[in-house]
Amino acid sequence: MLRNALRKDLLLNARHLWGILPWFLWVAYAMSEPDAGRITAVGAAFIGALMATTMAAREDKLRTSATLASLPVSRRTLVEARYLVACIVGAATYLIVVVMAAALPWSVQRAAELVEPRTLLLTLTLASTAIALLMPVVIRYGLLGVMVFLGAFQVLGVAVMVAFEFFGLRSAVGIFRVVERSIAALHQGLNQPVVIVETAAVVALATWLSFRLSVFLAERRDL
Repeated sequence: MLRNALRKDLLLNARHLWGILPWFLWVAYAMSEPDAGRITAVGAAFIGALMATTMAAREDKLRTSATLASLPVSRRTLVEARYLVACIVGAATYLIVVVMAAALPWSVQRAAELVEPRTLLLTLTLASTAIALLMPVVIRYGLLGVMVFLGAFQVLGVAVMVAFEFFGLRSAVGIFRVVERSIAALHQGLNQPVVIVETAAVVALATWLSFRLSVFLAERRDL
């Protein structure tokens, strides 16, 4: 059952994933810049996972969720398939960037640097976090939930920047620098066993809680 549900998600929603093509065009351009490969690879996995997560919202929009729920397959299995699709798409987009780093003649990014353990772990952490946060919202509220979720983040970002300016703190740009430094610090720390174990535990717990919540919401949703 899970294999059929997974196959359904990948085949019926394949065209939905073409929206990531502009990112790969940017990757092709950015490969001529030093260290751009890591950023674009991690970004590709993050965006790919997010786009795959919104497939459930697309099914709501096309009125197919009710049809799927009427089939002889549990809603838990449908949720499992959606989590697996998001992981598969995230991994596939990352692999494409690795191949581009190896194949493009103007690339200064070595493909071997993109498959370093700590870079892979950072990618897994960020992509898994995105899936864990967004999937329950998508399953419960559909496309409206996606729009509200992303809009809330934008409003929060604007509010924080206004607060920085109002209280005379450095610059709103500093917020992004803090985020950038935090991600860079995590990337550096992921070559230490303690950091790896702690990060893996947090990501695994967040994913498990997200999955259980998604199943709970899916089973109680009236379609």
